[in-house]
Amino acid sequence: MEWDYLLENYIENEFEERKWVQTEVNATDIESALAIGLEKLFSYARCGNVAGTVVPLTAPWGFVGYLENGKIQQRFSVYLLIVPEVNNPPEPTDPTVTLQTGPRVWYYTRVFDTNVDDQQTEERVIRLLKDLEQDNRPFNSTFFGIAYFTTHGLMEIGFMKTG
Repeated sequence: MEWDYLLENYIENEFEERKWVQTEVNATDIESALAIGLEKLFSYARCGNVAGTVVPLTAPWGFVGYLENGKIQQRFSVYLLIVPEVNNPPEPTDPTVTLQTGPRVWYYTRVFDTNVDDQQTEERVIRLLKDLEQDNRPFNSTFFGIAYFTTHGLMEIGFMKTG
């Protein structure tokens, strides 16, 4: 990840090409989605793959959430990054878990360092959405990403830059 330049109260980030493992989760709240999704993903990493090996993972972990009419939907793509040194990760044995590779992509992000509940997380997402709209930034408003770096609240919320 490269910090490019500060845009008032959010940052424009370029994320390098990366590999991750993910699963789709339908849940009533973020906490439940993460619990369900991370359990499946950690199972993959602990020999739940066709090679029966441990797959090393790295921070951040998180999810992609979807917005409709300014509300977070009950659908999440929970993910964990695979360390860059793993060139060919083994396929998952769980059909609901998939391997992904993403190209370089730009995001507008805002970083936080305090734990919050689901409602406060949603408020943070909507606040960033409104700030980007107010600043006339080109971004995809139908989904957002949240990356967690620690269990103590260090998180990054972002919307993908377009155009």
